[in-house]
Amino acid sequence: MARAGDSDEDGRLRAPHLLFLAYYFPPHRKVACLRARHLVNTLVTHGWRISVITPAAEYLREETVEEASPPASCRIIGTRHSWQILVPWIIKGPSNTGIWWALGGLLRSLAIWLRLDLEIGWQQHALAAARQFRSGDVDLVLSSGSPWCSHQLAALIAKQCSCSYVLDYRDLWSGNPHVRRLRNYRSRREQRLYRNAAGVITISQAMRRRQADLFGEHVKAAVITNGFDASDLHAIRPVPSRKFTIVYAGRFIPPLRSAEPMIRMLKKLDASSESIPWVFRYFGPSDEHIKESVDRNALSSRVEIHPPVPREIVLEESKAADLAIVQTTINTIDSLAESGIITGKIFELLGLRVPLLVIAAENSELRSILATTGGGAAFVASDHDGMVSYIRSCMHGYGIPYRDPDAFSWPRLGAQLNTFLQSCLNEPGCLPDRRR
Repeated sequence: MARAGDSDEDGRLRAPHLLFLAYYFPPHRKVACLRARHLVNTLVTHGWRISVITPAAEYLREETVEEASPPASCRIIGTRHSWQILVPWIIKGPSNTGIWWALGGLLRSLAIWLRLDLEIGWQQHALAAARQFRSGDVDLVLSSGSPWCSHQLAALIAKQCSCSYVLDYRDLWSGNPHVRRLRNYRSRREQRLYRNAAGVITISQAMRRRQADLFGEHVKAAVITNGFDASDLHAIRPVPSRKFTIVYAGRFIPPLRSAEPMIRMLKKLDASSESIPWVFRYFGPSDEHIKESVDRNALSSRVEIHPPVPREIVLEESKAADLAIVQTTINTIDSLAESGIITGKIFELLGLRVPLLVIAAENSELRSILATTGGGAAFVASDHDGMVSYIRSCMHGYGIPYRDPDAFSWPRLGAQLNTFLQSCLNEPGCLPDRRR
């Protein structure tokens, strides 16, 4: 049975083989695919052989697909997908109108009440795809969650392959503050998976501490944030503007992620004596929410509202901007779970070296990121005067310079990830058939 570190017939060390379970993976367009793609790209450069199990592109709705090719050393194993009616915005299936809309809504409500992933129709096909692997074929299984069925699959497949598994958390499962049914929920199933994993990866320190509160401190845990890949951003060409341009791209989810405090702050900027012409441009799906707030504050002359556009256009607009606003919450103080929520869009802005204004709670982990990278300032949502003063400084060229944004580049993060996963290979005492 060959394992990573063994020599092949020519005396060369055998590269470790990672089986990656990723529901969201290119060519899917969802933002979660960025982390999955970067994880694979960076591990390939560190000598890993990677196989990815993910829903096949032909099952994805056309509007959710973009052109993307996997790295040369990455093998994609596309699977079928059942129960399309549970995720009609992702997977092709019956029309989401009429009786199908009513039936789909009923089934989704039932699945949510039973605390099942809506993506559960992928699980059986992913497991079937993994049956081609036997003991010794795979050195480590890595799963990306959500959906949480990925983590359950990791344990089952790792046992089949006699190897260990590692869980990568993009969000919290138990105790997720933005999912009502999970907010005060602790999953025994997750606790078992967590304790038997060879390693656990989270995207923030606060997320790691929250899991430790729920399940105990894991013996092998790492924080690997999201990041940016400079090679993705080199080709971005800024769109010039004659006005001082402020950009916000993304979704607002009231009440904790409301645009109202930001628009009120911009109204205060508009009422100031500042003579420099400026414009605020919004890109995203919350156009109605923004328009309502803009109309309430009589600010339509300063605001341009754009519907969702391709990522490349958002990056072009962001690179040309004089200031980009990033908001996580309108709270002054966040709970532990909320303080670890780090919106992924900030990392591409760091890579583009766009001046930043961050609206976040006093204990948000975003503040520690800014302390490392420079390039911006953070304020609580109620500090309108502070934000207006900072924007005026930026208008006159006195923003905060960047120091070390490359701390969150994927080459650096990838080195940390590679070291951590190497340490999890055949981790003794953490194989999935052990009960603790």
